[in-house]
Amino acid sequence: AILVEAKSVGTDLSKVDGQLARYFHVVDAKIGILTDGVTYKIFSDIDKSNVMDVKPFFEFDMTNMNAQQMQDIQKFSKSSFDIEKILGLATDLKYVKLIQEKIGEEMAEPSDEFIKIILSDIYEGPKTKQVIETFSPLIKKSFKQLILDKVETRLNNAIHGIKEIEDDLEVEDKKIVTTDDELQFYQIVKSLLVGKIDLERIVYRDAESYFNVLLDNNNRKWICRVKFLKDSTINVIFKDETINIASLNNVYDLKDKIIQAAMEL
Repeated sequence: AILVEAKSVGTDLSKVDGQLARYFHVVDAKIGILTDGVTYKIFSDIDKSNVMDVKPFFEFDMTNMNAQQMQDIQKFSKSSFDIEKILGLATDLKYVKLIQEKIGEEMAEPSDEFIKIILSDIYEGPKTKQVIETFSPLIKKSFKQLILDKVETRLNNAIHGIKEIEDDLEVEDKKIVTTDDELQFYQIVKSLLVGKIDLERIVYRDAESYFNVLLDNNNRKWICRVKFLKDSTINVIFKDETINIASLNNVYDLKDKIIQAAMEL
């Protein structure tokens, strides 16, 4: 499914991709990976069937990866490998990269054709050479200002968001008291998951309105929640239903439900 050509760290991969291309031509694999263990270049045959493309559709550095790259890499894992989806990804990534390069070129030095497109909606007169030369530096300046404004907005939003989270946590921490019953519930859930989930992955996080049992300390990956009611009964909350039980001893009756919830995360 995947052909890998591995070189020693530091190898100039641009000078050895011909070897991978020759292998690619005589096997059925649709994905070729050239790597020195740090840099990975991933190729396919988008341009011509069974002939490896000259340029990789995806490239990343293990020492400098962003969130989107990590998300794309997961598609190559054994558990989620689907060659048709990867070939679709390959096409998308190839053209996204080319589009980004073209936009970058236009931002750095707008072409006459691009300037005319911009002017078509904002300038009614003839788009003469003199007009294009006049607007070229203005368009370059507008690009830079647009990027700066967006960066500033995102930074301000991030700073504001962090402040709100800190304020919320500070207020919440003052209100939250983790009870012995909640801790006992947590220990019961862990005991039911022995042999199913690495117990170090299971943590709890108390909130004002309920008590969470989480996987990987991730709020989105909650196994179940518990809420102790005033009538001394207990609500055990799952993503698809809420079950009311009489006491903590009844949590053991929910073993299958708890295991299923954890294994689906």
